[in-house]
Amino acid sequence: MAEPTLETRLSAPARAGDVPGLIDLIDTAAADNDALAFLSYKWLCVAVNVGHEDASEMVGAVLDGLLYADDDNYVTGHAHLELAVAYLTGADDLPVDYDRAS
Repeated sequence: MAEPTLETRLSAPARAGDVPGLIDLIDTAAADNDALAFLSYKWLCVAVNVGHEDASEMVGAVLDGLLYADDDNYVTGHAHLELAVAYLTGADDLPVDYDRAS
């Protein structure tokens, strides 16, 4: 059996609202600060999308911290594009959800 992808491993704590577990997993998986910022933002957005409002404070912290220089929205835009595709196709262990994909 193949090992689950990083995205699949990140999906479970994000959907469960386990923000500390999600951040710990991202910290160990991210190769550099750019990856850390991208993964943190993307998967904290998933946590917020499924109703874990406590994650929204962390999204704000990531935007004010790691992504403070993302003035052109390159990183955040890329994260939203990946999430839209995942919600359209059911990728990354996320459910198909056309409303969230739009």
